[in-house]
Amino acid sequence: MSNLKEHVHTILKPEDFRMIKNVLSRETLLAHSVARLYYAEEDTLKWIYSEIWGVVALTEKDNCHYIQIIDLETNKIRFKHEVYRNFPYKTYLGFVHAWESEECSFALSFSDTKDSKVFKDKVESIIPYDKK
Repeated sequence: MSNLKEHVHTILKPEDFRMIKNVLSRETLLAHSVARLYYAEEDTLKWIYSEIWGVVALTEKDNCHYIQIIDLETNKIRFKHEVYRNFPYKTYLGFVHAWESEECSFALSFSDTKDSKVFKDKVESIIPYDKK
């Protein structure tokens, strides 16, 4: 588990950091921030707020990577998506990250642009790409 105090978030309290460690106790935390999750269905260009927000975490377990969102009120994982080979991860406006999945497109809206950049850099550093 990485040192959670590397990136101090003004919105997170010390008890939130303890909760993150407990919820992700079997995983390695690579990056984290606070974000809201949006989605857009394949046939529409409209982003819809999913009503999911909290600590967004980039984690690793058994050589697999995941983007997860932990609800700060329930202390439970509300969203989990694998970061796979050639993962189509894009950033917009400095604080919005998006990708397409089989069922729809997802977007994270970060509360802090500095954290957004750190998260983006870490995600991009772990995505395996096929050689062209």
